[in-house]
Amino acid sequence: MSKTEHFDIYSYPGSELLLESCARYLEDAYKSVTQKLQVELPVRSSFFLFNSHNEFEQNNIVDVGEGTGGVTEAFKDRFLVFNDGSQAWLDHVITHEFTHRVQFQVLYAGFWKSVRLLKSVLYPLWFMEGMAEYTTGELDATQRDLVLRDAVTSGQYIPLDLLHGFNHVKPHQVTLSYKTGNAALNFISQEYGSQKVGELLVALAQKFDINSALQEKLGLDLATLNSKLKEHLDEVFLDQVKGLKEPEEYGRALTFPDGLYPVFDSNPVYTPDGRSIYYLTDKGGFTELFRYDCDLQRSLPLNIQKRFPRLVENIQRGGSALSVSSDGSSLFFAGESKQTDYIYQYQIHRDKLKRIKIPLDGASQPQVFANGKQIVFVGMKNGLRDIYMAMANGKQLRNLTNTFADESSPRVFPDESKIIFSRESPVKEVSERYRRDLWTLSLVSGEEKKITDMEATVTDPALSPSGHEVLFVCDSEVVQDIYQLSLAGNALPSRWTEIVTGLFNPAYSPDGKNIVFGAYRKGEQHLYQGSVERLRQERPNDPVSVSSQPAPALFTAPRVSSSVSYGFRASTDFFFPILFYSSTEGLFTSAYWQASEMLGNHQLQAAVTYASALDFLNYQVFYSYLRFRPQFFFAFVGDTQQNVILTTRETRREDAQFLGVNYP
Repeated sequence: MSKTEHFDIYSYPGSELLLESCARYLEDAYKSVTQKLQVELPVRSSFFLFNSHNEFEQNNIVDVGEGTGGVTEAFKDRFLVFNDGSQAWLDHVITHEFTHRVQFQVLYAGFWKSVRLLKSVLYPLWFMEGMAEYTTGELDATQRDLVLRDAVTSGQYIPLDLLHGFNHVKPHQVTLSYKTGNAALNFISQEYGSQKVGELLVALAQKFDINSALQEKLGLDLATLNSKLKEHLDEVFLDQVKGLKEPEEYGRALTFPDGLYPVFDSNPVYTPDGRSIYYLTDKGGFTELFRYDCDLQRSLPLNIQKRFPRLVENIQRGGSALSVSSDGSSLFFAGESKQTDYIYQYQIHRDKLKRIKIPLDGASQPQVFANGKQIVFVGMKNGLRDIYMAMANGKQLRNLTNTFADESSPRVFPDESKIIFSRESPVKEVSERYRRDLWTLSLVSGEEKKITDMEATVTDPALSPSGHEVLFVCDSEVVQDIYQLSLAGNALPSRWTEIVTGLFNPAYSPDGKNIVFGAYRKGEQHLYQGSVERLRQERPNDPVSVSSQPAPALFTAPRVSSSVSYGFRASTDFFFPILFYSSTEGLFTSAYWQASEMLGNHQLQAAVTYASALDFLNYQVFYSYLRFRPQFFFAFVGDTQQNVILTTRETRREDAQFLGVNYP
C-alpha cells in the first residue's frame, strides 16, 4: 500500500511503474473535483489499482463485468479501477470514480450509513453520472460530442426525465445517457454559474428530489431544464454539422440495423482475394466474428464461441483487432478465456481454432506477416502496453518498443521491413492532456520515426497494398474523419471525408481500389465500402502539417512510490436492525450485519430473527475466505419450525454447521 496526501493506494507486484502516475492523477482529481463541487472530504479515501481488466474482474470487493471501467462503493469509501495501458484512460476513469466518492460523502455520510444508502434509488443517474463526467472536463470531449451530435441530429436524443435510471435504455445508449447528463451539468455551469453544480448536490441530499433541488437553486423544474438543454444542444450541433455529409455519401452500406437493438459492426478486414470481409459485431448481444460475402452481398456468422466454447469466451475489439494471412488460410484475433488473454488462429479452410498462449499479462491486436510464420501484437507487462513480435505459435517473444507511452494498432508493411502503429504522448494544454500520433519502426535497424503531428488524436492506421500510403482516423476538425498520407517524401496528409458523426477502422481492398470503414450514425455503427478514386476526387482541400523532426521525449518511467505492507483491518459494511414489541409476538428483533476487510478477502454475514412470545429463533452466520482459488467458506445456521397437528403445537429446532469449497 502506498500513501499520498489524501489517498491510500492499494496495488500489488507488477504495478510499480503506474503508481506515481496514479498518485498524480488522484491528487489532481482531489484538487479539481473538491474545488468544482465545493466539498471537502474529512477522511482519507482508499483507491485500488488493477493492472488489467482480467485482474479487475477477479476482485473480491464488488462484482464487475466486461463493460465496467471502474466502481465506487459507499460502505468503506473505496473506489477501484483497472489499467488498460492508456494514461488518458487512467486519468479519466480515476477522476470519474473519485467524483462518485465525493458524491457519496455528501449524500450518505453520517450516522447509520446503512439506512442512508437506501436513498440511492431517489437520486437520478443522469445527475450522478453526468456530474462524474462533468468533473473530467475535456478528457473525453471527442466521445461526448460524437454521441450527442449524433443524437441531436438523428432524433435519438433521450430527455432527462427518462434518465432517472438506465435499466431501460438499450445497449450502446448507456454512453449517450452518461454524456447527456454531462451536457446538462455543463449547461448549468455555463448558464447559472459553476458553483450551482455543487449546490445542487447538497440540495439533493437535503430534499431527496431533483425537482425540489432545481427549483431551490435554479428556479426551474426538470421539464424546463430539459427544454432549455435541448434548445442549447440544437443550437450547438445543428450549426456544427452544416455542410457535413452522411456516411452514404462516401460508400455503400454493407451492414444494416436489425430494428431491435443498436448494433456495433467494426474492425473490418478483407481476405486476400477481396471476395470476403471479416468483421466484429455484437448483433447477437456479444462480440462475435462475421464474414461478409462480397459476391452474395450478405453477412454470415462464424459462431466461434458457440462451436469452441472451451477455447474462447470473449473476442476483443479495438485497434487492429483482425488479420488475415496472405494465403487466406488463417484469421488471427485476440480473446480471453477464464480471465486470461490469448491470441487465436482460426484455420479457415480446416475450420479449426488454435489458442496461442503468450507469456505476458495481456495480448491483443495481432497482425500476421505475409509469410504466415510471425505476428506482431500489443502486449501488456507490468501495466504498460508495448508492441511485441513472436512466431505464430507464440514462441521467440521479442519486445519491439519499450516506453512508458501506450501503443496500439500495429500494422505490418507489405515488404515486412517496418511496422506502423499509434502511440500516446502528453501535451501541455490542460484541456487536452494526451494525443496520439502515428509512428513507424524499422524491423531491421530498430529506428523509430514519428510521421504525424496534427495537434489531435490519430488512430486506426491502414496501409495501402503497396505500402506507400496510409489511411488513418483523426479528430482534428471536431468530428472523426478519415485522412490519407503518402509516406514518400514530406507529403502532407489529406482529409478524405467530412462526416456528420465519425468514421473508424478504414481498410484497403487487396487491389487498392476500395476501402471499407465503420460509420457511427443513429446510435449504431455499421460498415460501408467506398471507391478510393471517388474519395480522392471529393476530398476537402485542407492538408495538415506533419512533423519530420526526430522523436520528442515521451513519457518517462516514474520512480516507484514508497509503500508499506497491507495490514488486516475489518469493519462493518452494512448493519440494519429491527426491534419492536407486540402482544402476539412479544419482543421481536431482526438484524442483518455484514463485515469485511479492505480487500474483500475475508467476508462475514450474520442474520438473526427472534420472537419471544413464539419461542422463535432463526440465525445464520456465514464466513468466506476468497483470497485464493478455490474459495473456502463455512456457516452456522439454526431454524425454528412450528407445526400444528390437530390441537397439538409441535416446535422443532434444527441446527447445522457446514464447510464448503467453491471452484473456480
